[in-house]
Amino acid sequence: MEIIINIEKAKSRFDTLLINNKYIHSKYNPEKEADNIVFENKNIISIFGAGLCYHINNIIKNNSESIFIVYEPVEEIFNLIDRYLTKDIDRSKILVLNKIDFGHIYTFIENNNILATARIKYYSNPGYKNLFPNLELKFFETIKNCYELFTQNILTESHFYSLWSKNFIKNFFLLSEKPILNIKKMDLLDNIAVIVCAGPTLFNDIEYLKEFRDKITIFCVDTAFKTLFKNNVKPDFVISLDGQHHSIYDFFDLDNTTIVLFDITAYPYLCREYKNSYFTTTENLLKSGIIEYFFKKFSLNIQGISVGGTVADYAFKLAINLGFRNILFCGLDLSYPDLITHCKESPYYEKIMLESSYFNNPETIMIKNISQRNIKIARSKLGRNIISDFVLLNYKENFNLFAEYKKDIKIFNSLNNGILIENFKDVDIFDFLKKSDSFRIEGNDIILRLDRIKIQKEEIMNFYRDLEKELYDNSLIIKEILENTDFSQNNLDILNKIKFKIQNILKNYPFLNKFITMTNIILNKKNITENNLIYYKHISHALLQSIYFLIRNIQKNTQKFIEK
Repeated sequence: MEIIINIEKAKSRFDTLLINNKYIHSKYNPEKEADNIVFENKNIISIFGAGLCYHINNIIKNNSESIFIVYEPVEEIFNLIDRYLTKDIDRSKILVLNKIDFGHIYTFIENNNILATARIKYYSNPGYKNLFPNLELKFFETIKNCYELFTQNILTESHFYSLWSKNFIKNFFLLSEKPILNIKKMDLLDNIAVIVCAGPTLFNDIEYLKEFRDKITIFCVDTAFKTLFKNNVKPDFVISLDGQHHSIYDFFDLDNTTIVLFDITAYPYLCREYKNSYFTTTENLLKSGIIEYFFKKFSLNIQGISVGGTVADYAFKLAINLGFRNILFCGLDLSYPDLITHCKESPYYEKIMLESSYFNNPETIMIKNISQRNIKIARSKLGRNIISDFVLLNYKENFNLFAEYKKDIKIFNSLNNGILIENFKDVDIFDFLKKSDSFRIEGNDIILRLDRIKIQKEEIMNFYRDLEKELYDNSLIIKEILENTDFSQNNLDILNKIKFKIQNILKNYPFLNKFITMTNIILNKKNITENNLIYYKHISHALLQSIYFLIRNIQKNTQKFIEK
């Protein structure tokens, strides 16, 4: 559609905008547009159509606690925004887009520390709504999907954070025995890294992985290892992030010649018992968490891997961070081809087989499991409709956006009935590998080129003793608050004193914020804010329990370390 832009003076002498000879703002008083729009509480306010920003300026002025996402589809107008946007606006609280970008929107929401109970509010400039109805729908739908994913990730993190912290405290002791890798780029531009995932279609590619083994470096996710092992394909790396005990089943057949890269929060038993292993960490868990705190205390400048919630993405980003520029995916289905969830011979598939019976066959069990998810219909690489779900589609979108912006990375996907990822190049794996001049870089050769960092046992012991004492001292402060405060009256002086003490603890030990996320969400949902004494009663209880939890785990593991 041809777009004609005109700017003229309104009756009030302010500029007003016309698109295709239709007024986008008032021709009388555009500066008063949306000046009475006020939303309660802290929100994500999504604005479709920037125009000359009168409505944006007024909405921001009236909703100072919120964050703002603005989409301006017309590039010529997008380039004028800085001229018309109020100069005193906090630019960290506003994201202005010329393209609908899932990744940028998600990162913006994440960086602004919006609670999972915030509301999305929508505002459309009426003129834009009529001109670009399809874009309006797409924009608002993207905001909704981003926030749903963000909420899901917040709740997941809140649910697992105690487990991850417990695992990390145990695994940190192991840094005196086995190293953590500092990932750095190498000259691997012409080599192919194959990311082996555990989708049902993996089984179709195994023979080709075997045939062309000397051409490829294999990064295998933990749940796919058993399938490769049973078919005599040895990966260069097995990648494991899972902190739960059931991850043991992925490693039953593992020998000590295969390299395993464990996340620093992975299941400690595996990390301890499996000798040919190294630690890595995700950038996501480094941010303001217990890992970041520990690493800073030891001046560890570790390169974390940015990951989009799945071990497949972790393996993918790891390969890229190591310097690979040619990436081939196998088994990345992100869907349920033929209503099957995992590849044959994987631990999950075998578990289903064991649970099955004459009256409850494997297909029935898998269909039942799939039906419990938030089902969505997608397109496969073969052009068919295929069943996926909300979580898998968001993973797909993350892969797709990464490929769109990282043009220097060539990303290929084995052609099969898995989900279509538009910005990946689908290839016949046999033809692709046969024509390639790539050669395998073995896992050990890569490890030898990386910094492998260990910490002295005595340093860890001294740090743990100091941290235990500091946490205990802070627990006494919180106990004193709980035992000597009348929370039934909202005394401002008392409120400010308690607020200062709690905020000071959280400032000095920022990782404690992660432990009280769920408490904050619940309080926010009940409209109990930081300006209310009762807020600090609940926060203090949550903090005290978290500190006791950390002290117990530090003591327990310190004792084990001494005995060892």
